[in-house]
Amino acid sequence: RAQIFINEVSSQGELLDENNRERDWIELFNAGTSPVDLGSLYLSDELADLDKWRLPDQTLGPEQFITILASGRDRRQFVDHYEGVVSDAMIWRYFGAAEPPADWYEPGFDDASWLSGPGGFGYGDGDDATVIPSIPSIYLRHSFTIIDTSDIGSVAIHIDFDDGCVAYLNGVEVFRENLTGLPPLYDTEADAAQEAVLYAGGVPTGKVLNQETLREILVPGNNVFCVQVNNVASSSDLTARPFLAAPTVLYQPGLI
Repeated sequence: RAQIFINEVSSQGELLDENNRERDWIELFNAGTSPVDLGSLYLSDELADLDKWRLPDQTLGPEQFITILASGRDRRQFVDHYEGVVSDAMIWRYFGAAEPPADWYEPGFDDASWLSGPGGFGYGDGDDATVIPSIPSIYLRHSFTIIDTSDIGSVAIHIDFDDGCVAYLNGVEVFRENLTGLPPLYDTEADAAQEAVLYAGGVPTGKVLNQETLREILVPGNNVFCVQVNNVASSSDLTARPFLAAPTVLYQPGLI
């Protein structure tokens, strides 16, 4: 037990829980040479109650880490890490320079006539894998397969964009920033200018979809992630770099 150390603590609210609320976190590290059953250990933020929250019955191997969200919600969701389901570097179908069909973001839409290429997409800033013409917006589609949706507890969406964005999962809107319209037209100007951040080492805008939401959206088999990015009229560049990740270790103890 003495080989389990609190390796790092953050009070900056850098991680999102399943309700997209920023949480403080504690990172534990097994510095020993043998695995440890965490179920006999406790965390607490009160000296008068050292057994406030018992760690889950999970084995932490030698030189392994575990991150614990201080959410106060006593959730026991186990997440080893977020595995990329869809990334910007994958091959996407894309379309721009005109209004697409109204059902472009639906699972059954036939995108065979659209161009294809690796992300990210854009122009004007030298960080795009697929350079597109100077157009007011771009539409992206990527299909992916899920064998068993019951294995997915949540999904994290991150999109690096310039300037406004809306995203759909199986035809359901799941993300929107700086863009109005239901749906936005191809020449709708973004509400505000927003610079992409990945090229400078930043973390793109994110959102977590919880398990309850996903049960209504994801299906076993083929699924589709669709993204629309629109520019502001005065902008000289455009960026679209979407990511979709599923958890495959985060616990949310009843602390604070």
